[in-house]
Amino acid sequence: MFKPKKVIPTLAASVLAIAGCASGDGDPGGTAGSGGSTGTGGSAGSGGTAGMGGGPTDGLTNALNAFCLKYVECFPNDYNNADECAATISQYYGLDGTVSAECNSAAISYFDCGAALSCAELDMESTSCDPQGTAAEQACVGI
Repeated sequence: MFKPKKVIPTLAASVLAIAGCASGDGDPGGTAGSGGSTGTGGSAGSGGTAGMGGGPTDGLTNALNAFCLKYVECFPNDYNNADECAATISQYYGLDGTVSAECNSAAISYFDCGAALSCAELDMESTSCDPQGTAAEQACVGI
């Protein structure tokens, strides 16, 4: 199973900045929809919705950010900040590219589970989130 405390610090040295990965600004890769047309009476139409990009969903971005906030709180010497944590984990799981529905769901489950653990639990070799971690690795990394 992926152990962030054990694996990520060695990956951090080789991480390139992943724009928009942990910004919380929305899905990278999506395109804005077109605005509405003028209706009768001259009222403006409603704006379009964001397009479906190939990047992570807001739910995945939020779950990863929550996990990294918790992780950085527990292990402040492993990362400079939560954005660095999120970039590194995104690279490991391949979340900075096209994400399958299965990967998206499994990763959200794992990160939500990990964010709810105490610092002492996160530091354990095995946690109650192991099944979710295994599922996320299989769905996202192919391990």
